[in-house]
Amino acid sequence: MLKERVATAVILIPLLLALLIWGNFYVLLSFLAVCVWLSCYESSYLILSPLLLGQEKPLKAWQASLTGLIGVLLFFLFVYVKNELFVIVTLFMLISLYAMMFMKEVKQTLFFIVGLMITLIYGSFFWFGVWNILGLSENKSHLFWFLAVIMLSDTGGYFFGLHFGKHKLSPLSPKKTWEGVFGGLFLSFIGAMLLNLFFSFGAYGHVAIISAITAILGVYGDLLESLFKRFSQVKDSGNIFPGHGGFLDRVDGIMFASPFFWFLADRLL
Repeated sequence: MLKERVATAVILIPLLLALLIWGNFYVLLSFLAVCVWLSCYESSYLILSPLLLGQEKPLKAWQASLTGLIGVLLFFLFVYVKNELFVIVTLFMLISLYAMMFMKEVKQTLFFIVGLMITLIYGSFFWFGVWNILGLSENKSHLFWFLAVIMLSDTGGYFFGLHFGKHKLSPLSPKKTWEGVFGGLFLSFIGAMLLNLFFSFGAYGHVAIISAITAILGVYGDLLESLFKRFSQVKDSGNIFPGHGGFLDRVDGIMFASPFFWFLADRLL
């Protein structure tokens, strides 16, 4: 398991770094659109599929794919349309139309609409935070900072929890421990301070506060995804990454923490 995790990370991290360093506006926008589609696709099985258990035909792959496409459309609306009311109305219309096309019973249709809203907000809206972080600096340094905090927190949480973990964090994620959380906070703090030496984001106190809040929210995002997996009674959101599980299993912290990081960095620095 550990060897698979390391091998996957060794391949993916350099590819991600190359994309962030040399990718232009359209390459990065396209990459985020793929991330949105994957997030909505996997979220469909975690959130929508359990709501369809009473149906003769459970959620199909093409329906999950269509949910992903709707999520991508909403993401582009978030990027290009500055009228929030228009985006909200469009979201509601698309969800209602989609639900009424496939559901038969009124009560279950309403449940499905709520589930679809959660799926699209979770799978699409949070990636808008990553897009906003890209706009904080021309050299993408704030995005490197954000990703470093989340990855170091995740790495520290895994290794500190593995070797020192004794106190469970939550029943939703039995492998997570308080020792792992504090280990992740420590590692992400060290990484943020080192990055601030090179990029001069702002006052060290502000950088420390933003990094700590981001790391904690990353853990919360992981627990939120664990809740969805418990709801659908699956161990992983998918199997796209060997040793890591699904796409959401790798990016849940990034998704949830990104809007808050952007807000704090934009206001405090």
